[in-house]
Amino acid sequence: MERIFRFTLYIFLMVFFTEKTYATKLIPSKTNLESIASKQCCLGWREWVKLPEFFNERLMVKVDSGAKTSSLHAENLHYFEKENEEWVKFDVYPKRSSKKTKYTIEAKIIETKNIRSSNGKMSIRPVIKTPISIGGIEWNIEINLVDRSMMGYRMLLGRTAFEKKFLIDSGKSFIFSGKLKKESKTAPTHLKSNYYKNLLKIINVKDDSISGNSLKSFLVLFLLFIIRIYSNLILNKKEFRSDLEKLRTKTLIKRALLLIGFTFLLFIWINEFRAISIYLMAMSVAVVLTMREAIKSFHGGMHLLSSRPFKMGDFIQIKNHIGEVVQTDFMSTKILENSSLGDANLITLPNSLFLSTPIINKTTSAKMKTSEQKVNFIYTFKEDKNWKKKEDIFRVVIASLYNNEPDFIYSLLPPDKIQLSIKFKIMNKNVEEVKSKILREFLQKYYGE
Repeated sequence: MERIFRFTLYIFLMVFFTEKTYATKLIPSKTNLESIASKQCCLGWREWVKLPEFFNERLMVKVDSGAKTSSLHAENLHYFEKENEEWVKFDVYPKRSSKKTKYTIEAKIIETKNIRSSNGKMSIRPVIKTPISIGGIEWNIEINLVDRSMMGYRMLLGRTAFEKKFLIDSGKSFIFSGKLKKESKTAPTHLKSNYYKNLLKIINVKDDSISGNSLKSFLVLFLLFIIRIYSNLILNKKEFRSDLEKLRTKTLIKRALLLIGFTFLLFIWINEFRAISIYLMAMSVAVVLTMREAIKSFHGGMHLLSSRPFKMGDFIQIKNHIGEVVQTDFMSTKILENSSLGDANLITLPNSLFLSTPIINKTTSAKMKTSEQKVNFIYTFKEDKNWKKKEDIFRVVIASLYNNEPDFIYSLLPPDKIQLSIKFKIMNKNVEEVKSKILREFLQKYYGE
């Protein structure tokens, strides 16, 4: 086990330092952004924009230099042809907190792109071209249409829309477009009013953000913790044959909950693990190869539990080992072997040995030689005065043949019959043959006298 632990530790260290090596980047010296902004316009991470071709209402956008293209929230997309060109009709709700204000827009599709979203999913989106206005400056940009109802902003401004035009100051908002007075000290009103709704939407199963995954992981772990406590309460009230059986049951439930929790966490964070999936796969193969003997022994333990060729206290022979079984589990079996010097040696055998080697259970063969059987012989006769004589003859026959003292039980049967039940024990005899022999000897003695 120490070797396996060291091997696993080496794999994790390799993954850690490899990720660190590729993730390390040269950090440039500090740049005086204000001096550069004096020569070139600067945008904040949030700005107010207008789409004058569609509507005059201002729209808050998130400026994202990590996104290549710009995205606009659109609902009810309907595709149609106009003058042999493909067009799209869609609805836009500028305010996220309200659907009272709706604009129905028609625009020509310039192309269709396969775009990857922030959660890593690919989708085919229509792309349109329209003017955009920020702080009185207007130019044409390309925008793809997508459902952004789960996002915090109705529009995302990608880097192709402002490259060679603006710089980005990620620490400030509304630098170029200016703020509304009511938003000078606080966050936008529609974001503030939907604070609790946003918290509830984080629990959405389809939300693959880090905060959403963290909350889902916490809920899974909390639920498993409650199940663990509840199962312990039930097991404490239940009666077991021994404390060992109770401990094994608790351990089994604990391991099952750990497996379920690991599986759920793996599904929740699967997208985050893509960068190191190859390393994990390599580590899994290495661990399996390293633990192949342990896996084989576990397989042997499952085989022993299902087939049960022996039990505790039996004397077995496997290869050159002969001894009494004192303990067996999933991985190994311990037998107490008597040596030629008269000493008792405790030997631990891996369960993988039982998969390919014949097992001789000497206890079973010894018990077959001295097996004890119960006989219930029933004799029915008419009621008369000779019932005591019949009992004496049966007693003499059974004592002479099997050296045994039987028990006699009488029962009355209508209309005038008596049923005599004779019970005794025999060793290594066929019960039916014993009954036939007793009846034959009884008839000879009863009617021969």
